[in-house]
Amino acid sequence: MTSPSQAVILVILGLATLLGWNFWRGRTGILPLYYVSVVILVALVIATGSQVLQLSGFIEPANAAAIYIALSACATNPTMWRQEVSKDLERTRLYAALRPRDFLSWRGWLKVVDRIGAVRAVLVYLALFLAGLVGTALTAQPTTVSLAPDRAPYVLVLAPVVLFALLSAWYLYLAARRLVPGA
Repeated sequence: MTSPSQAVILVILGLATLLGWNFWRGRTGILPLYYVSVVILVALVIATGSQVLQLSGFIEPANAAAIYIALSACATNPTMWRQEVSKDLERTRLYAALRPRDFLSWRGWLKVVDRIGAVRAVLVYLALFLAGLVGTALTAQPTTVSLAPDRAPYVLVLAPVVLFALLSAWYLYLAARRLVPGA
């Protein structure tokens, strides 16, 4: 008999497999790359919050979502990211005021790039992922704060999320340098 969290993990694994297959084939039709990044970041926040609040039913599915979707998204390439950012740039006035709804797509990130530059914008992007990763890693066992030997395997499991964060940051940097004037 499977528990509800195991059933959710199986659904997440199926979705991640489908995403990975589409990304491997060069398509982002199911879930745009922007939402992939958001889903991974939100999953890290949910995992951290669930561990702090000791909501055991949410910890494993949230971690699985972050890890599986990040692993599937590692099959993307810079062209896919550039095309998606380019589509959002076509509908964006970079000089317009930054609004919360801009962050429902790459438009908000593009406006940030225009204001602070590509390097700083990518560092902000990486800082968000780093905060999520550190929070998740440090709350893996709420009784200890330091990286104990028994926590090392858990931290290593987060490697696909680290790889995704680095790859996506690099791809976004390349897209910004190519598409945004003066970035």
